[in-house]
Amino acid sequence: MLRKNVTPNVVTYSCLMNALCKKQKWQEASKMLDDMTACKVRPDVVVYTVLVDGLCKNGRALDGIKVLDLMVQKGEEPNNVTYNAIVNGLCKEGRVDDALRILETMAKKGKKPDVVTYNTLVKGLCGVGKIDEAMDLLNLLMSNEFHMKPDVFAFNLVIQGLCKERRLRCAKKRWKAYQGIGIMEGCIRLGIFPKFNDLYCLD
Repeated sequence: MLRKNVTPNVVTYSCLMNALCKKQKWQEASKMLDDMTACKVRPDVVVYTVLVDGLCKNGRALDGIKVLDLMVQKGEEPNNVTYNAIVNGLCKEGRVDDALRILETMAKKGKKPDVVTYNTLVKGLCGVGKIDEAMDLLNLLMSNEFHMKPDVFAFNLVIQGLCKERRLRCAKKRWKAYQGIGIMEGCIRLGIFPKFNDLYCLD
């Protein structure tokens, strides 16, 4: 394109960067940012998010955070998709405390986490055995402050986590607590309900 005096635009660079990330060519993908500057094409939130997401999906969440910091330095404001990519990457690596700090950063910047953010955090907390913290997070979602309905998969993860720890009475209590908000119907449709028959054997 350059040889024909055709300057790539931000969409072109975004597509190229996405392809490089899928092939795990991180250095080349990162270099695209310099190439854009040389061609006087300003990277936008989509370009940065593509790189952040690619890094985080392949176990390089800390590198993703560096790109996030660079993005802010260059005057681009991360959106929820950017932050969710970081949170997901950190949780996959078991760095849930770092993911929770990203949540704090979002709050300071006035960014409201969405259901994807919280589902990811619930999954991350359950993955490292912090079931009580995951339940606290779900309770926060349903509080008057947030008015968010927990996702059926987040609910399922908490119940499964409690069952794995043999905390069946607590699991039964949680199950009953969610019966009135439509979660139970979702569990039945997804075939989750039969897995918890043991809960009803408890007095």
